[in-house]
Amino acid sequence: MMIKKLLFSILFSLAFYASTYATHNRAGEITYEWTGIPNRYKIIVTTYTRINSPADRCSLVVNFGSTLSCSPFDSIEVFRVNGPIDLTRCNAPIRGGDSVAPDIRKNVYWSAVDYVFPGPGQYRMWMYDPNRNAGVVNIPNSVNTPFFIESYLFINPFLGENNSPTLNYPPIDNACLYKCFYHNPAAFDKDGDSLAFELGLCLGTCGSPVQQFSSSAPWYYPNNVTVNPITGDLVWCTPQPAPNPPYNLYPQSYNFAIYIKEYRKYNGQWYLIGFVERDLQVDVEPCPNNPPDIANLNDTCVIAGDTLCFDVFADDIDNDLITLSALGSPFSTNPAAAFTPYQVQPQPPIDSAQFCWNTNCNLIRNQPYIAVFRAQDNDLQNPLVDLETILIRVIAPAPIIDSLVPVCSSIRIYWRQTTCNPSSNICLGYRIYRLDSCDTWQPSYCETGVPGYTGYTLIGTVTGVGSTNFTDVNLSHGKNYAYRVIAFYADGAESKSSAKLCQNLVYDVPIITHADVLTTNTATGSIEVKWQKPLATAGNLDTIANPGPYQYIIRKKIGYTGANQLLTTISAPTYSTLTINSYTDSNINTADTAHVYSIQLVANNGQDTLCLASEASSVYLNLAPSDNALTLTWNFDVPWSNYRYDVYRFNTQSLWDSIATTTVKTYKDSNLVNGRQYCYKIKAYGQYSDVTLQRPLINWSEEKCGVPQDLTAPCPPQLTINSNCNTESNNLIWTNPNLSCADDVVSYNVYYTSTQDGDYQLLITIQGATNNSFLDDTLDNSIAGCYYVTAVDSFGNESQPSNIVCVDNCPEYELPNVFTPNGDGQNDYFIPLPYKYVKDIDLQIYNRWGEVVFETTNADILWDGKHKLSKQLCSDGVYYYVCVVNEIRLAGIKKRTLTGFVQILTKK
Repeated sequence: MMIKKLLFSILFSLAFYASTYATHNRAGEITYEWTGIPNRYKIIVTTYTRINSPADRCSLVVNFGSTLSCSPFDSIEVFRVNGPIDLTRCNAPIRGGDSVAPDIRKNVYWSAVDYVFPGPGQYRMWMYDPNRNAGVVNIPNSVNTPFFIESYLFINPFLGENNSPTLNYPPIDNACLYKCFYHNPAAFDKDGDSLAFELGLCLGTCGSPVQQFSSSAPWYYPNNVTVNPITGDLVWCTPQPAPNPPYNLYPQSYNFAIYIKEYRKYNGQWYLIGFVERDLQVDVEPCPNNPPDIANLNDTCVIAGDTLCFDVFADDIDNDLITLSALGSPFSTNPAAAFTPYQVQPQPPIDSAQFCWNTNCNLIRNQPYIAVFRAQDNDLQNPLVDLETILIRVIAPAPIIDSLVPVCSSIRIYWRQTTCNPSSNICLGYRIYRLDSCDTWQPSYCETGVPGYTGYTLIGTVTGVGSTNFTDVNLSHGKNYAYRVIAFYADGAESKSSAKLCQNLVYDVPIITHADVLTTNTATGSIEVKWQKPLATAGNLDTIANPGPYQYIIRKKIGYTGANQLLTTISAPTYSTLTINSYTDSNINTADTAHVYSIQLVANNGQDTLCLASEASSVYLNLAPSDNALTLTWNFDVPWSNYRYDVYRFNTQSLWDSIATTTVKTYKDSNLVNGRQYCYKIKAYGQYSDVTLQRPLINWSEEKCGVPQDLTAPCPPQLTINSNCNTESNNLIWTNPNLSCADDVVSYNVYYTSTQDGDYQLLITIQGATNNSFLDDTLDNSIAGCYYVTAVDSFGNESQPSNIVCVDNCPEYELPNVFTPNGDGQNDYFIPLPYKYVKDIDLQIYNRWGEVVFETTNADILWDGKHKLSKQLCSDGVYYYVCVVNEIRLAGIKKRTLTGFVQILTKK
């Protein structure tokens, strides 16, 4: 009989568990759609319940608020709109939901009338239902825990209206113990907003979390669950058995929350414009089955107008049959992608299908499309799934550059209008990039824009899809410029880069090749200027349109910002006699400044002024002294590129030695002798990017001399102080920097202030690096004060202050309790015990009637026992005193109050 009762009890418990487990809400989310009218939205609630669940309701209430408060400012009723009509459960014909699994029903609700929000703002919408289903492992007492889902909408007139993402994969899934589990909501945002996925906590009353991320209770939220913020993949590797009853029955349910957040870019900044919380449920049970496996797929792209096709393969180690399917944003577009199983499949356990997407310009957007591929095996007891998520970008085709037209020091770029200008994401214009040489960069297939690593510089932006030319100005002759153009779109998307097109300026001008310092002097220095003669070839100097006589006009500036001044003119009657190509600028100051030269050709006896060529400067060297070193830096302003510099130093044999070669415009010559003079000059190697021009171009700087000297202060010492109130002295001890971070400290400066906020004054200078202590014992009635120490090296460089150390006084002041003013010469006065560090006092002595019989500010007191008014000796007895002691402290004078009694004894 006992056995039967026990068996019945077990069966009853199992039946009760199964019954309660099947009730109430299991998963869901709230989404919204803009209706096309400002601030007017359709609100959609989707829930998932067991078939015949009491939570499979005819209508629900959606609340609206602006904060996390439980009090809504408004609400609407939403009605179920999907599934077969069921007249038995409601007073009016309603629909009973769609089946998404053998025992799971999907219920979709929306309002009969769209909801109109009051205006711009941040809005929270939520749906509350009294109960979840029972037995959720990571929600304690789940059957009595409310089911709460929420979404947010941020209405901002500058960002435009918004549609929430739609979630195409149901939030009900199955997992096996000890086997990795994968879930993806297959989110699609029709506005092309950037989606970010985040793992969250399920919510209950008032939207408060009903779970916790806790290492001490991992079954509340397993710590091996993650969400990929970009793809939305929820990965659980691996589910473990629940630790405690009543969760030892299977399947074991777990609920998780995924937040799908939308971001939109405006004026270069990303803004959060809304999010959807998905509450999902996963049933876990032991199963011998193994999930299928989809072969790895890589993120990819397609150029708008092209068709993207690739195969998807899956296999199963258990030899189960596999069903491949796909969902995600590419299947919600127009045109939509297709996913077609092959008619003739490989032998089990391999299955395959083809993804094809015939794209067009309307699909261009900055954010990728998310495609989720699903493989499910046909195990009868525990069918398992594998997911593979990839990102697909639809990118705009590259513009085509038609021509580059050089005019003087500018080049005009012409390109064709882009073939893609979708109304949903219009082309805002074009960006033009330039490189100062003709390159070999080829963008990869999915690479858009012109990345910084290419060396290209953004030189201009034109707005409007029909704006198809741009003029690049202030260019230099002798360079072979490369240009690329991209289109850019309203959501921030960029097209592929155009193919490069290269062009140099017309060689109808003299091109400077040298500004070479020949001699260095403040008055008799000289610089040789050289140039290449203009080319009288096709496309360059037209000697018929611009006949002789010709003149070179040579000008210069003293310094980089000086005013132009005419140096000379060189004339020739014809082009063939225009043979002079150099000029020496003599009797100038080359020691103290650079010189900048320009050369212009004029034709037709000065009537035709041709284009002005780029100017070029001499190389100018500077020296900066430091300890046993000189740092050389040099500058120039030239139209060619200098790529190598040889550093020369004058040696003791009166010869110039090459001591270094560098590619940067600085060099530090170390291990020198302080106080000795060293002289240098720089040999610069350069070239134009046009290989038809002379190379290399060698130009010398002026000669520059300098003397290394120690300008670097030593590191500061570290100070400690031992103070002694008895001897009234402070003993300062500090570290010797020569033992750690310096090598030439010769003295120390000790600084002192008597108050904490006072100004420091030099107290003493102590010679010798090893004399690193000082006894300050000359203090007058106070050892309070603050000190710091600095170290001084052999060149007089003083270190930063050491740490500041402050010392305070230890004041002493006590009064006796009896004295005998009887004139016997012993103890005749009321005086303090020996005291120190007291400025003065404020003392009042009272008799028993509260009358002040004596008062003083003298710290020695010296009361002879006489009344201050009558001058008569006070009667024997006990007197009360109040004494305010003004103590000398570091922070200034501090008051301390003493109270007590003193007895007068005049009789034996």
